[in-house]
Amino acid sequence: MDVIKISFFFIVFLQFVPYPTRGAEICPIYQWCTKDEPTVRFPFTLKGRGSEVCGSPGYELTCNEMNKTVLELPFSGKFFVRNVYSLMQKIEIYDPDNCLPKRILKLNLSGTPYELGSSYRKYSFLNCSSSIDSLLNITKLVHISCLSSSTHTVIATNISIANIAPFNTSCLLIADVSVPISPTEDDGSHDLNENFFLSWPWLQLPPYLTRPPKRGKRRTILLSTLLSIFIGIPLLTIFLCFCWPPIINWYKRLRARRARMRATTYEGPSPARPLPIIIPRPPVVRTGLSDSTIQSYPQVILGESGRLPNPNDTTCAICIADFQPKDILKNMPTCNHCFHANCLEQWLRVNATCPVCRKSPLH
Repeated sequence: MDVIKISFFFIVFLQFVPYPTRGAEICPIYQWCTKDEPTVRFPFTLKGRGSEVCGSPGYELTCNEMNKTVLELPFSGKFFVRNVYSLMQKIEIYDPDNCLPKRILKLNLSGTPYELGSSYRKYSFLNCSSSIDSLLNITKLVHISCLSSSTHTVIATNISIANIAPFNTSCLLIADVSVPISPTEDDGSHDLNENFFLSWPWLQLPPYLTRPPKRGKRRTILLSTLLSIFIGIPLLTIFLCFCWPPIINWYKRLRARRARMRATTYEGPSPARPLPIIIPRPPVVRTGLSDSTIQSYPQVILGESGRLPNPNDTTCAICIADFQPKDILKNMPTCNHCFHANCLEQWLRVNATCPVCRKSPLH
């Protein structure tokens, strides 16, 4: 009864004891500007929303006055972040002014850890002095409306410029740029006016970013430990004092009964019934012929006609292969059966009989 009272006291006491959560706020695993914005994970961190030691250098994001997640590149300006794919090592960004092609033409990743990655497509940006009505029949053509005006039209394409020249000869090449795309957009459906992807090299997760146990989880662990101490130990003591001795006695009686059963059913030797004497048989040793005897057997080379000493032998009975012209054959002198010379020599070294009729040349 005293043990139960003490355990109940500890359970009630633990509900009001504050637990330190050091590490949970220092290095949060997930961050975001608002719930509607993308989740920021390692290696990124939000400036002013958590400790900068939680991320890697060069992977800092910020929240602007509208709580938009912002990525700032030193030589290319600010971009909005649409999503962060940590497993794919890609970040999806777009232009705040909705003119992404203009930013692509001036994209410079120097001084940043980002790269285009393995998934990108080369686009040619063209400035056409007239309208694009004559180019509407050409597929894979992107109209850049934010760079166009009433006097000129800017288009981008990932096909050869030679395919466009016959339709419109007033287009001048602005630049050829590589545009990063998603690996799932290999069908050429990428829209330059929407977004693009940047990659970064693989980074190992630091040990201090391991998710710390939550307060409730730690409390559950501590409660389980205390319950094991104050309830498990008394129960174990009761079991050892009252239940263990009967189990030991039952096991001893079981072993004694099995010993008696083995003693009554044992049929061992006795003076009236001695054990039979078993004389082992000598092992049968098979020996083959000597090398000199084997070499004395006649040897022939099968000609083109395929005539054999024994016409009935067309296959070597040892390797089960048909005789071919120019094969070297040997035959047994007692029965005139033919075999390949190498096959018969190996056979006669361990067997002194013919492989077919079992006749021995020693008899």
